[in-house]
Order: sequence, then C-alpha cells, then structure tokens
Amino acid sequence: MKYVRHIRGKWRVRIKVPDELVPIIGKTALSESDLQPDPRSREPRPPRISVPRPR
Repeated sequence: MKYVRHIRGKWRVRIKVPDELVPIIGKTALSESDLQPDPRSREPRPPRISVPRPR
C-alpha cells in the first residue's frame, strides 16, 4: 500500500492524478485523511446478507 501512510497517528491516502486527467478533475492529486485506525476496517468487505432461519 504505497499510497497509504500513517502520519501523526492518522492514516492518509494520496494518489497522483495522471497528467491527461488534470484538466478534467482540476487537481494534481487526490487525498483522503478520514480513514479508520484499524487496518482491517479499511479493507473492503462483502455486503452482509441476513437470511431468516426456519423455525
């Protein structure tokens, strides 16, 4: 995870935008700093499916 870094107790993500997309997006990099502190909670999870149990 070279784009994810632990800085001052918080996890941050910063991804460089390709030069061809800078005019469209208007930014040279995309960043996010409100990540969960637990590494497992940052990984995508499958949706939970609740199935009623037969009685």
